[in-house]
Amino acid sequence: MVIKGDVLVTFRKSALPDNLQVGSDIMIIEKFISSIEAWLSDEPLDTNEIFLRIMKMVFAEKILIGNVDLLKILTENFEFSETQKWVLYDELVEI
Repeated sequence: MVIKGDVLVTFRKSALPDNLQVGSDIMIIEKFISSIEAWLSDEPLDTNEIFLRIMKMVFAEKILIGNVDLLKILTENFEFSETQKWVLYDELVEI
């Protein structure tokens, strides 16, 4: 026996969660830059680690982001070292 047919799936849009942080793209970018600066002042980090920490922050703090390009934030505000890690501009050391 063969059963064929179409499946229609509908979703109900849920309400926005409580404590959702909604801000301008510029405000979110500044928050990300500040956090990345703090992390890099402790130690150089690779791209995956920075992306992971940003995503943890977004989910933990319930941040709604719009047109924010994390890779652009990294390339315009930080330096990629020869060790394949992001550092603050003033901490770039030739190895």
